[in-house]
Formats: sequence, structure tokens, C-alpha cells
Amino acid sequence: MSGLLGDLEEYYLRDLEDYRQLLEFMRTFEEFLDKEQSRNTDGISSQESDESEETQRIVEMLRDFSQKREEWFAVIMARRQDSDRLKNQLKKKGEKPDKLFDSTAQLNILTKEILAIDESVIAKIKMEMEFVKNELNRLRSGKKAKNVYGQNHVAEARFIDKIK
Repeated sequence: MSGLLGDLEEYYLRDLEDYRQLLEFMRTFEEFLDKEQSRNTDGISSQESDESEETQRIVEMLRDFSQKREEWFAVIMARRQDSDRLKNQLKKKGEKPDKLFDSTAQLNILTKEILAIDESVIAKIKMEMEFVKNELNRLRSGKKAKNVYGQNHVAEARFIDKIK
């Protein structure tokens, strides 16, 4: 029976380490979003080529964050299923994993921190998307206004013969 408890404790310790790494990664990404958001609100403008490079960098960071987050959650969920299976085996044998309470309490605290940062990151990403959408609408409406007052096509020059 102690083998099952040892395995369960090992799962919890690995979860704890993964949660700490995930928490650090999410904090880093949240700081990155804060910097980008402050740059957008400060009105820092640059040339179009710099903006496209900056946009590509932000998109790449977002993809990287999303991919790593999904990988971590998949690993944690798989380990969670294994630990649930071990808990059920321990319950069937009548043993209570009381000594693992500290590990589960730490996991609970880290999970709450991760969820809080996750909500914050999602809110910031939504704000960034809203900012980009508003900027795109502003550019489109400016182009429409320009087309209203300007010619949409090049007019062909005509010669008017006034001699007749």
C-alpha cells in the first residue's frame, strides 16, 4: 500500500513543479502583455515596416504562449487522471492519503494563482483585440471617407474641340 501512496505523492510533487513552472511562464507573458498594452496606450508610433515586424513578434509570442499552455494543461490533466486512479485504488484498500494533504493544499493555492493570471491574460488579450479592431475600423472608415470625396478610378482625359 505504501507503494501506491509513494506514487501518488510523486504525482503531486511533479504537479507542484509543473504548476510552478506554468505560473512563472504565465507571469512572464502577463508582463509582456502589460508592456505591449502600455506601448499602445502611450501612442508610440513607428514606421509601417516596424509595425509589421512588431505585429509578427506579438503574434508569435501569443502562439507560443497558447501552445505551451495547452501542452502543460494536457500533461497536468493526464497526471490528474492517473492520480485519481491511484486515489480510487487507495480507497478500495481502505487507506486514506492524509499525509498528502500539504501537497494538495499547495496545489490548490498554485491552481488559484494560475487561474487568476489566466483570467487576467485573457482579459488583456481581449483588450488588445478590441484595440486592433478599433484601429482597423478607423483605418477602413478613413479610406471610405477618402473614396467618397475622391475619384475611384482614373478619368480619361478628353479633348473638347471648341473650333466647331
